[in-house]
Amino acid sequence: MNIRRWGVASLLVIALSTSSVELWAIEISVGAGKRRIETYTYLDQELLSLNDLAGVFSLRLRENRSSLTIVGERGEVLITDGRPLVRSGDHYVLLTAGVWKRREGEWYVPQDFLLRALSNIVSQKIEKQADGSFQVKRLKTNRVRVGMESYPDHLSVIFEVSENAPVQVREFRDYIEVVFSDFLVRPEQVASSPDARLVTSVEFNEQESFGSFRIQKGSQFSSFRQHYLESPPKLVVEMLGNSSSMLALSASADPLLGQQPGDLKSGGDRIPRAAGISDVVVIDPGHGGVDYGVDAYQDLSEKVITMNVARRIQEELSRRSVNVRLTRARDVQLPNEHRSAVSNFYKCRLYVGIHLGGAPSSEARGPVVYVYSPPTNATSGLRLESGQGEPLFIPWEKGQSEFLSSSRRLATSLQSELNRLFESKNSVVAARLAVLAPVRAPAVVIETGFLTNEEDQQLLAASGFQERVADSISNVIIRFLK
Repeated sequence: MNIRRWGVASLLVIALSTSSVELWAIEISVGAGKRRIETYTYLDQELLSLNDLAGVFSLRLRENRSSLTIVGERGEVLITDGRPLVRSGDHYVLLTAGVWKRREGEWYVPQDFLLRALSNIVSQKIEKQADGSFQVKRLKTNRVRVGMESYPDHLSVIFEVSENAPVQVREFRDYIEVVFSDFLVRPEQVASSPDARLVTSVEFNEQESFGSFRIQKGSQFSSFRQHYLESPPKLVVEMLGNSSSMLALSASADPLLGQQPGDLKSGGDRIPRAAGISDVVVIDPGHGGVDYGVDAYQDLSEKVITMNVARRIQEELSRRSVNVRLTRARDVQLPNEHRSAVSNFYKCRLYVGIHLGGAPSSEARGPVVYVYSPPTNATSGLRLESGQGEPLFIPWEKGQSEFLSSSRRLATSLQSELNRLFESKNSVVAARLAVLAPVRAPAVVIETGFLTNEEDQQLLAASGFQERVADSISNVIIRFLK
């Protein structure tokens, strides 16, 4: 603990010693020195001098007749003479004994005041030891960045932490509580509007010992589940809605067709899928919204061409009785996690991402098909199975682990077909693409030419050539599915 009052950085050990007489003492060890805190036994209760504790914890005291406000670095506590009930922020804490105002400016509190109330407003960790002593040390900060991602059937509340710490997620009638331990939480709220049907707000409660969050439930909330991601460490709390009502609301409120993500393989029960969903091919038009991708010149940007090509693929595959879903059906920006989650929600047969290339050299041209390349030290990871051998838990980042070979076959066929169209000789490229890692199906990303190359740019500007690209991709998909 860094105690500026004495200019000494040290661990405080508060040793309690009692006697049968009224007066007794607390001895506080600070480095090589010691300090005795005045205490009393009053009405058979052992009470500590709040005034002396204020010096140790740098507290400010504001007295108002029979009540006293205690101000710490993280908040305030209000105590009242003779009452064991104290107010800490918007919470009330019941102590084992009443507070005692001995005289004006002289207050005493029971021992559990340190653990149950004082720890909520100071930046120190207070622990009671087996021998009855207390240890106090300054807490290290855990910066928790809070973000939200809305989907038609659920909303993910994401807590990205700077320090790995124990965390407890508990459900109450009106909210989900996320409680962190060991470090003092400093929240960083990301600007985002939650889906009020599932979450009305995410609130930070600094009155907890370390800091906690409350995810307030919305009217369509039905259940939740949680899972953990690494690099960087994250806790994801998925707020799930009633499947039928949420999908109905989504269809009427948002024209983002084919976006029903959520099967994150997190160890909890899977989100129920809409009836009749099977044999789906997911086409993912890259970029969108404020993310233009490669922008060659006015009206020729990557996000526009990928949407045109994706829609043509959807039309062609639908004509051949293939069930197709687009990750986006209008001009919106989507995170990679959303695109992958759409595929896993539908348990798709394959996933194809559509992009266009941009390169420092204008010589780079033609199509390039990408497959996922796992880390060199990757292992198969944890895999639990039900009685029927169906995987129940597969880490989010290892979805492609069982589909590397089939993804390569799909990529090779696509590369060959598109090379013929562009009269190029490009090869399949393996890369660690975040959008592909979670997909539990054969999955590829196609760079359908380079907008930074004049020849490709002229070809791709023509709607007729965009259709030829889409038809070539559709033909490969049809053959692959057979």
